[in-house]
Amino acid sequence: MKVMTTAVLITLLNTAFGSHHGRPATNYAYNTVLKSIIHTRCSRYMPPEKKDECQTTVSSMLEVLDYDVILIKNTMPPMDERAWDPRAFVFIAFKKRLIHLLSNPQTKTYLEKLNQHLSDYLLGLEKDLTIFEFTKNFYQSEDKASEVMATLFQDTTFRKLHLAYLEETDTKSNSQFESNKELLSRVIDMIGLVFDSSEENYKKLFYPENLHEYLNRNIYQFYVPFFLSKALIKSGIKKEMAQVGPLMLSLSYEFVTSSHDYKFLYLDPSFINSTHKIRDIFASFCGTGLGIKGPLGLKSKDRDYDEIKRTFETSTSKAVKLILKKLSL
Repeated sequence: MKVMTTAVLITLLNTAFGSHHGRPATNYAYNTVLKSIIHTRCSRYMPPEKKDECQTTVSSMLEVLDYDVILIKNTMPPMDERAWDPRAFVFIAFKKRLIHLLSNPQTKTYLEKLNQHLSDYLLGLEKDLTIFEFTKNFYQSEDKASEVMATLFQDTTFRKLHLAYLEETDTKSNSQFESNKELLSRVIDMIGLVFDSSEENYKKLFYPENLHEYLNRNIYQFYVPFFLSKALIKSGIKKEMAQVGPLMLSLSYEFVTSSHDYKFLYLDPSFINSTHKIRDIFASFCGTGLGIKGPLGLKSKDRDYDEIKRTFETSTSKAVKLILKKLSL
């Protein structure tokens, strides 16, 4: 796919958010823009013989991602590119999976039990709660646990944007749906209480032990790539590309949101000195590693962080190539 001009991209974005257009036009505009942005990174960083495979993987990944976009501000993106802030766009992932999980009676049991464990944890009655391990034990499946983590807990802040999206779009399902939605909201509130009491304890709830120090609060940066890599493998994508696809998605997001304008839609910042952004990229790197290789995928990742951070602070291009090398590409 050729790189679109800024004018074409602005038109597509305005098409997506124009109130007179239906969902098909909206989804087409989103996918056209997002594929073009991520394909650019495939072309820039992948070896020539793997560029097409990377782009094909991106298309498969976006089907699994099953995303939609809402605006934080209740306005259309302006035609003046200098006034547009890409951070105003919020991605909601795994729409069908979210609705399905919230419509399932088993989810009620899962959330009720998790809520009780969180309550005990806050009261000091439980010391070693890890939400992923609890989820894996409940569903007796690591694949299912990765899906549940990426879908139900994609926003653990007070905004709960995935739940706000369901309200905004007036999404309906069966009788279980509404009660599970309210129960999930309460569980996220409980998780928020853990964060308020101790960010370190919050990280212990969600992340492998050797990564606590290096990851941010926003767990979707870890669990979405984790689940996507697993789902891509199950769909027949090669292991190396199942790592690359989610990584290119994360890199594109972090690069684009490095600026308040369109500057980094197709260009990349020459370096990144934001520790927050570097940690988010590192979370994707770790998440895909866990998804493809299991616990071995996290071996020495704590030592990798310092090297990746130092490299990003001097050269984005060298840092991305370093990460790909660590993925054995």
